Amino acid sequence: MLKDVAKNAIVDFLQKMNVPATPKSTRNPALESRVKEITQTWPSPSPSHDHTNHHIVTGVVMTEASYSHLTSIDAQVAIALYTALMVALDDPEVFGVVSAHKFPQMLCDGSAHQDRGLLGELARLLVDMGRLFPAFGINCIISSTMRWFAGEMISNPSTPSFLEPRSKSFVDLQRSLSGDPEAYAAFIWDKADFSDETSYIHIFPEACIYVNHVKSEYGQSTYTSSSDILSGDDTYLRARSRVTGQATYDTLREVIDEVVAAVERIREHLGTGPARDAWDSFEAGYIWFHIGDPRYRLQEVIGTDYMMDSMACEACEAY
Repeated sequence: MLKDVAKNAIVDFLQKMNVPATPKSTRNPALESRVKEITQTWPSPSPSHDHTNHHIVTGVVMTEASYSHLTSIDAQVAIALYTALMVALDDPEVFGVVSAHKFPQMLCDGSAHQDRGLLGELARLLVDMGRLFPAFGINCIISSTMRWFAGEMISNPSTPSFLEPRSKSFVDLQRSLSGDPEAYAAFIWDKADFSDETSYIHIFPEACIYVNHVKSEYGQSTYTSSSDILSGDDTYLRARSRVTGQATYDTLREVIDEVVAAVERIREHLGTGPARDAWDSFEAGYIWFHIGDPRYRLQEVIGTDYMMDSMACEACEAY
């Protein structure tokens, strides 16, 4: 069965990464309280469409799992809010309702800061992040965010500019733009704990490979490739398989090898010390988040519990 094939590949990957399959994370009441207070003022994308609650919970749980090593509660709150906003905007209906494709130009002409919707919340959050992340990091966060909007335009079938990939290079371009990898890599090392950016900048290309293949909002990465197999959706794994003429399983193995090689280079370069400790915490936490999110249906593949079910139920009530 294809599910068994996916299970074997993913279990092998977890063993190579030396990460247990059981998700581990601790709730952070201070983070949840701050996020609740802020998001209570957020508007709905439209009067008839309100998906923000689930996205807020996703942002909180992802931050608790992946960025718990940060000592700055302000940085953690910013990451949770950013994730919630980006996941909300990733909804095709919301993207269209708020005319999200206009956001980069709105940010340049200043109108985004006067917007009272989700785009305005994102613009003001990016400004505030300047005090939380060092110079290289905040530039990566802003530029990656702008690239995400371009990626959504060519990757989302509901947009007029959507294109079906005809080459691996275009599949990779779609993934690189829509994955928002530089932002989530920059979040690992904030200004409060890591003022010397030269200790980790060299591994940013590998960190982006890791983020792009592990992190995905709608099932386009190494882990979510199992749900590709279960659902038949034309996600990154299937699109890459189609344009290269490979079997889906062979592409899955290829992607896994790319991630493992990238992580090995990161570990070798960082050596020991605070920057490496931060990476190790993020590396495992990001895996656990994706294993534990029911959107990726991995309980059906590797038989683990869903982190979002066990951790987020109380948080859902709060929002």
